[in-house]
Amino acid sequence: ELTEPWMDHLRLSSVRFNNGGSGSFVSDQGLVLTNHHVGADAIQKLSTEGSDLIKTGFLARSRDQELPTKDLELNVLYDIVDVTDKVKGAVTKDMSAEQAEAARRAVKARLEKESLDQTGLRSDVVTLFRGGAYHLYRYKKYTDIRLVFAPEIGIAFYGGDTDNFEYPRSWI
Repeated sequence: ELTEPWMDHLRLSSVRFNNGGSGSFVSDQGLVLTNHHVGADAIQKLSTEGSDLIKTGFLARSRDQELPTKDLELNVLYDIVDVTDKVKGAVTKDMSAEQAEAARRAVKARLEKESLDQTGLRSDVVTLFRGGAYHLYRYKKYTDIRLVFAPEIGIAFYGGDTDNFEYPRSWI
């Protein structure tokens, strides 16, 4: 059954990478699992002339062997607030389309800044249903992201790109 506590657990177990990918916490120590293509850019940046981690893979056998990534951040959705009335309330009937859009942008920016200042959480106003609703998403941001394991490319890319997005592999 999809209970509110279970849905909260699921939401807090999911992460969004700043490069567009997603992943999941798989331990209470912060270990995150994702697809190889999501981490490939970070793996490439950690490679050196003498150590091509994309080609050979990587395994940290202890925490002191973990490799800090460059430019990678994870965001966990902590809270969602309906701000539809505030955003829509910024628009009046006498405004042109351009003025209305400018008013919406201004109130969204103000709401995001106020939320960040009050909570310390990354705050993004998201437009839903083509402007039918607006929600403020609050994310906890993590920047201490380290590589623990990456398989070599032959294993990571097994089946090719087609299999990555088609049944049954993507449903397993």
